[in-house]
Amino acid sequence: MINEWEEFCAYTRTVSYTASKKSDTTWLGRFTFATILEFEGMARILTILARGYLFHCKDGAAISGNPHDRIDYARCALCAWCSVPDDGKRALDKEWQFRTDFSELHTEFPELVDADGPAGFSAMSSAPQTALTHPERCAAPLKYAEVIQSKFAAAWRSKVMCIRPRFLCPKPRVPDAAL
Repeated sequence: MINEWEEFCAYTRTVSYTASKKSDTTWLGRFTFATILEFEGMARILTILARGYLFHCKDGAAISGNPHDRIDYARCALCAWCSVPDDGKRALDKEWQFRTDFSELHTEFPELVDADGPAGFSAMSSAPQTALTHPERCAAPLKYAEVIQSKFAAAWRSKVMCIRPRFLCPKPRVPDAAL
């Protein structure tokens, strides 16, 4: 996309999963098979998200001032977008190492994370339901829908543990200009 704000909005707003004909892949929403199955392009997506929270208000207007003052806010937004509910298999003594659920950020970023855990990209795990419910609309991609539905959450949880910061966001600071 050429318009960075439009791309930011595409990644932070609700996706409508549909399919109208047999070769239609709109059940993927805003993502491609490579993004979902191989996490290709995630650095770009995370950069677009961070820049959106560093440089823009919720209406898209540019925020004046030093963006360095909003780094914690942008970092917490990324944690919220990457959130995936914990699987309950982490050791209590090393909780910070395995943390992937940032649902407590729901009050600060309701557009990014649900109160019960699923967030921006992890909400993708619900997309295959469209293909599985309407197989007559999705030909070859149907085999991928089953893979995404069964393995996506675990694979994304593993990625989040690798890319998330080692320090966590117990209480995000919301800059006045971002409200």
